Amino acid sequence: MADERTDSELVAAFAAGDAAAMEELVSRYRRALFSWFTLQTPDRATAEDLYQDVWLKIVRGASSFHDVSFKAWMWRIARNRLIDHRRKMRPELTLDQPVAGTDGEADAPSNVDRVQDARASVAEEMQGEERRRALRDAVAKLPEAHRQIVAMRLVENMAFKDIAERLGISINTALGRMHDATEKLRAMMKG
Repeated sequence: MADERTDSELVAAFAAGDAAAMEELVSRYRRALFSWFTLQTPDRATAEDLYQDVWLKIVRGASSFHDVSFKAWMWRIARNRLIDHRRKMRPELTLDQPVAGTDGEADAPSNVDRVQDARASVAEEMQGEERRRALRDAVAKLPEAHRQIVAMRLVENMAFKDIAERLGISINTALGRMHDATEKLRAMMKG
């Protein structure tokens, strides 16, 4: 539409009291933002909490928004919120503290003894993150029709019946596209 307002105009309108402007922004970015959080967090409840936190921060900061790009501002808030969340989830340990569950036994290992094990865990985690990044990159290379199916099935956890209905295609077409996408992803991840 020619009269559709830009993101920045919507933020300004919301700051001036137009609640519908914020609803339009949420509508524009709901799927992308929530999908991103579901890929970054271990469970849906955490993703929902972080998603809500981002919009709350946007609502509270709308009157002071002066960035060039609302989209960049929103993603920066989301990224920072995720980093803060991960920091809170990390337990604080000291090196001379006994390993949990040993109740101060004389020969109980300390956290210093666990450093080697932690190195292995970090390496495994980095490999896992590399695999996830490679998979995201591979999904981005898929044709649009395949990316839609993959996102709806894996990110939104939709049934194939619902996917077919939303896209206006048969269930067999949806299943076929998912199969094709899976085969293409396997080939890209091997090569």
